[in-house]
Amino acid sequence: RAGLPARPAPIGGSLNVRSFFAITRAYRDSAPDVALVTTVDEWVWACFAKQRQPRPRLVLARHMTLPLNRRIAWLVNRRADAVVAVSDAVRRSLVRDAGIRPERVHVIHNPSRFPPRASLPTHDERHRARVALGLDPSGHWVGMFGGLDPAKGIDDVLGAVRRANDEY
Repeated sequence: RAGLPARPAPIGGSLNVRSFFAITRAYRDSAPDVALVTTVDEWVWACFAKQRQPRPRLVLARHMTLPLNRRIAWLVNRRADAVVAVSDAVRRSLVRDAGIRPERVHVIHNPSRFPPRASLPTHDERHRARVALGLDPSGHWVGMFGGLDPAKGIDDVLGAVRRANDEY
């Protein structure tokens, strides 16, 4: 909606050297003031990519508390201008476990579209929500919030739903 151009590129994966070239091209062609990088594999390539002068501010985002390789943490401490953690737990893991300098790590909590509730929705509220979403109000529905990457457990969710459908 902002009229900004999107430029797809072959990035992704720790061994995808094409990421280095794609990010270098993006730095050169777009001349960003800030580069926001959201996955650890691309953190590495963005840190190593050739940049124009003055170089863009490099902001890295972390969404999970999984262990971060010490060599990546070393690179982040040398090159990143800031690291955004989506929760206090993620910040603690970056500072305490990975050794990222605390002054570099800033928490910006994941936004929530809905205010937290003190109680579960009523039957009528669930019915109205299902109708509004175009779902059969009499059916049973499973929500899975996460990526479609197998490491996120989508196969486990699908297997559990399949088993529940077979047994019930």
